[in-house]
Amino acid sequence: MDRKVAESLKEKDLFVHIGDAELRAAFPAENPTITALYDEITKKQRHLAKLKILSEKIAEREQQADVHALIADRERLKTHLQTLQSDNEEMKSLLKRKELDLEKAKKEVELKRKRNEEHLDMLKALEGVVEKREKERNEIKEKKMTFEATRAALEDVLAEKEAVAEDVQNCLVRDGKTIQELETYFKKLTKRVFDKQTEFDKMRVGRLPPNNNSVNKTSLVDRAKSDNATHVVSYSRNARMSKNSSA
Repeated sequence: MDRKVAESLKEKDLFVHIGDAELRAAFPAENPTITALYDEITKKQRHLAKLKILSEKIAEREQQADVHALIADRERLKTHLQTLQSDNEEMKSLLKRKELDLEKAKKEVELKRKRNEEHLDMLKALEGVVEKREKERNEIKEKKMTFEATRAALEDVLAEKEAVAEDVQNCLVRDGKTIQELETYFKKLTKRVFDKQTEFDKMRVGRLPPNNNSVNKTSLVDRAKSDNATHVVSYSRNARMSKNSSA
């Protein structure tokens, strides 16, 4: 019970006793009604005194209970405060560790970022090299295609030249055979001319001087050789013209 409430009850009790004394002084004691009323008041006063004592005990108990409750609450609050302080210290320690981990993570991220930038630079450089190599490869490919076309054209020209050379060789072989045949024919013709000239000289042996016979014989032989050479040249020319027209 509150102290103010207890003091208020004491004041009321004092007023009750004062009123009781005033009643005793104001009314005669031999009156039964008053006596009964007085006894009733007395009983009420005693009951009120008991209630007062009980109220004081209850107030004291409540006060003690409040004190114990306050003490218990204080202990609980103290324990809770200690727990909070301990948790706070743990949180501070955890926060510090987290800050250290965060700083370490930031450094690792920065290092990885630098490495990534280096890798990107290397990748760009490699892409440049690859692009250059690709360009060179395309140029080489174009040159190869040009070379292949040139080689094919040269092979065609070479094949034509070889065919022409083969034709020329065949012509030379044919010309060689023709020359041999003509030489044989020339020898035979020369022999025939010489024989005819000899026979003719024998027939004219008595008419012409010796020197004239020799001159005529020589002129006939030279004329035969000239005619034979003209025939050989004409034959060779015709063979070449025939070869060129066939090519």
